Amino acid sequence: MMTPGAMTFGRTSPTSLRVWERRLEPAADGSLTVPLRFRVVPGSWPDIELAGPDGTRADVAAVMYELRVLCDPGARGTLDIRVGRFDIGLVGRTLTTDLGVVEVPGSGPIEIGVFFDGDAAAVVVDGGEPLGLLALEDSSTTAVAPVTPNIAGFRTATRPPANGRVAIGGATEVLEAKIYGLREAETSLYRNAARASGAPGRPFWSEAGYIVSDASVAVVGGGPPALVPDCRTIVSPVRVIEEFVWRDTAYGDMTRVVDRSEMWRSVVEPGRFPTFTSSFRSIDAAFELALETFQRNSSDEFSLPGETGLWSAGYFQGPGLGFGSWKRDTSHIALRAGNLIDPQVARASLAHVGHAGFDNGSDGASLPAVAIWDHFLATGDESLIHDTWRWLAASASLLDERFDEGRGLVLAAQSTSNDLFDEPEAGGYALSTEIYSMETYRVLAAMGSLPAIGDPRAQRWSERATTMRRAILAQYWNSERGYFTSGPIGSESHKRGLWETSGSEAAVWGFLGAEAESCTESVLAGMRHVAMSQYGVVLFPYKDADNHFCHSVWYCWQAGFARAAARVGDASLVHQLIGQQARTAVLYKTFYEVTDARTGESWRWPGQLWHAAGFVSLVLFGLFGIRYDQDGMTFSPAVSPEFDGARIYGLRYRAAVLDIEIRGHGSRCETTFDGDRVEQVSTDCTGRHSVVLTMTM
Repeated sequence: MMTPGAMTFGRTSPTSLRVWERRLEPAADGSLTVPLRFRVVPGSWPDIELAGPDGTRADVAAVMYELRVLCDPGARGTLDIRVGRFDIGLVGRTLTTDLGVVEVPGSGPIEIGVFFDGDAAAVVVDGGEPLGLLALEDSSTTAVAPVTPNIAGFRTATRPPANGRVAIGGATEVLEAKIYGLREAETSLYRNAARASGAPGRPFWSEAGYIVSDASVAVVGGGPPALVPDCRTIVSPVRVIEEFVWRDTAYGDMTRVVDRSEMWRSVVEPGRFPTFTSSFRSIDAAFELALETFQRNSSDEFSLPGETGLWSAGYFQGPGLGFGSWKRDTSHIALRAGNLIDPQVARASLAHVGHAGFDNGSDGASLPAVAIWDHFLATGDESLIHDTWRWLAASASLLDERFDEGRGLVLAAQSTSNDLFDEPEAGGYALSTEIYSMETYRVLAAMGSLPAIGDPRAQRWSERATTMRRAILAQYWNSERGYFTSGPIGSESHKRGLWETSGSEAAVWGFLGAEAESCTESVLAGMRHVAMSQYGVVLFPYKDADNHFCHSVWYCWQAGFARAAARVGDASLVHQLIGQQARTAVLYKTFYEVTDARTGESWRWPGQLWHAAGFVSLVLFGLFGIRYDQDGMTFSPAVSPEFDGARIYGLRYRAAVLDIEIRGHGSRCETTFDGDRVEQVSTDCTGRHSVVLTMTM
């Protein structure tokens, strides 16, 4: 890494190699402990705790470190730094090492940077030239446990100390101190993967800042590409700085890393999920990564007590401290292909959120019924409706309490995408929550009309759904802008033409019926104009606040746009949405909660399941154009030339298993079922079958 007097990071800035950081706080005696190896363990949700290392892969460590200390020693204050095998002393403005002395000119604060690994180190003062350090000799060994006579007397090298120390003396004031773990600029693993991957191959999608190709995702102008040697492997350096304490904000911010290796290898159970293949390894790997995210989020790895076998919303803080079960997240995951690809876990999860699960938004009563009806349509299993009918019907009562007869809408201060702040610009009637509330009344009417339910309230619910649908179409459409605004006529949102992505997505999902179909192409054009960034659709493009909802892309809210694009034959938009999210998933080897729409940097929480479900939806609902209702499953694919030959194997639909193949490209489709031309796959189909979608322009 380094030799005395020189830093050999190559062309890579050391700051770009940071993978974790710890802020250092003074102990009672004023000294600073410098953690070099430690573990993250679950605390009281949502907190984590930090413990000493145990010498296993669970330890957080680094191959190199960067210590930063900003201090003001005054005239005679002292600082003594001992990290690893290196010592540095500061008296007043004189810094001393074994290889020399540095006189720091001027007065006031001094910034000391120490870069070190096990064998070499350098110190930098106020951004000057590096000064090499000599390592102290360390020949200590430890006796092994003599469990058998033939190893008696064996000794091993002593493990390096888990902590360093900074002693502070005199009038020295430490203004800030941090330790960073650094990665290698390039590892042998990465070089081997580069040889295995070969050339990037055919480009799939590119923007100004990146190129998604068959075997790589490259960042234009910075950072090593993510490599995809095969569809079950991604090699990409850690690209975030892991944090272990909450940021000093009001929003509960922290960026976590669960899988600290630069290599991801799929652990998806054979046969559990459908398999997707295309001619692009990067796209296939992103899909496989999404399936793994489904699997891990329902395992005991991240489940909270009593929630094993249910969808956790994400990996959150790490093993033993996942995000838990949420009404909103579970419902959106189910709608976004979860009911199709993971029906058993979907059933258990949806049953759970009726009486439990976290709920902190305006949409808690507006989502589970919609997702449970979709589960019935995807699986043909009515039992979940029967088991949950009591509280499903009660959700209508909760909506009734918020129903505004004059408006024909329910009171909803927040969009379904937002649980942080009210949106007064929407006038108290946020579009997305209105649409899901309307759809709740509609599906409750449909479920109440099932022979086994026979609820007399079904007619009233149907009438209310119709009232709300008409009110939404009449009050939210902005003809000047050509899309639905986040608030109705009379609101600031409608006057200013404000776009909110989860509301616009819901508006083109299909919930608003045939009357809204004529608006679809206009809404998609509006999205491209006011909300599209090179990394995806911006959630609140009109807001300029400093929080994780603003200036951000949340990929889960793009599924509906892919569905709509498929219906109107916009293959280029489906292609773009898949390319944008594949870029982010492959680079980071996970589905982070937030992606900055300006820089493309992802942060906050890894393994977010609704984003993984969003990517699966782009493929199933956009590329393959899958739709299903009480009559059966239909296909309206929107296929760019890059997806000619794409296949889905083993997709479960009710009692059938479908192998689906795309032939050609375009947006006109002839569907054959076991060689016979059909309009749809019937709901009573059983067994395994071949579906071929033959495309024409």
